[in-house]
Amino acid sequence: MLLVFRGGISPIDRQYSSIIPRRNPQRVNIGAAASSIKKHLIDANPEFSFSSIGFTWDFAQRHHIRRTFGLESISSKQNILYYPIIVSVAVLNLFRVAKSRDWERIRSSGGIKGTLSQDFSGISHAISLVKATRMAQKWIQDGNREISKVIFLRPDVLLLKDIRLVDYSDEAIYCNNYMGNQGDFRWIVHPRFLSKFSYLFSALLRGQVVHEPHKWIAKYFEQENLPYMGDSLLAGVDEEVLRKVRSSGIPFEKVEFTGLSFSEFSRYPG
Repeated sequence: MLLVFRGGISPIDRQYSSIIPRRNPQRVNIGAAASSIKKHLIDANPEFSFSSIGFTWDFAQRHHIRRTFGLESISSKQNILYYPIIVSVAVLNLFRVAKSRDWERIRSSGGIKGTLSQDFSGISHAISLVKATRMAQKWIQDGNREISKVIFLRPDVLLLKDIRLVDYSDEAIYCNNYMGNQGDFRWIVHPRFLSKFSYLFSALLRGQVVHEPHKWIAKYFEQENLPYMGDSLLAGVDEEVLRKVRSSGIPFEKVEFTGLSFSEFSRYPG
């Protein structure tokens, strides 16, 4: 099994992806996420062996992420170098939304500014996922390795329920369960599906799909005629982004096993 971590470490008080990120924000404790992954994924599947690699935009935190999760390797890029293309595709996406007359989406996102901000975050995420995918492909090919599953994870998400990998078929792409089958922070796939993940960004660039939070990746795989489904873990109940645990109503007692302190838990938005 190959664990592929991608993404950065969320600041406690705001969304991680931002066009104008804060300097030196106070960040969540990813050691808690590492503890939860060990208990509910690695230890829950003793019949399998695991290797771990990662990609992050969080250049300054790359060594911290590598040490915390025991990664064999990590690649990082400065997100700001990709701003021109991310912003350009976000503007293109806005035109496509407007052309489709989906004014409700623009209104519900807080207008044009809110829509561009959401799209900036999602498009940045798409590029990150593509880079992590290509890193996984290279890791498998260079070592001529036989891998049963590739599991994409965020370094700032807590697992609160066992993931039993024997329950996952090789014939489908699984994501975390949110709004049916439209989650976007964890995937479990057979390696043969990686080639489709590597084209996620180009699908946005070409307009094959229009970016829409929590929905566009499912639509992409639907267009590719591939089975895509949410698994049994419910976002906000069985797993959650660390900074959202309080606002999701998850009690401290349920996350205490991770080593997260009550003082930090209390600082998360409620």
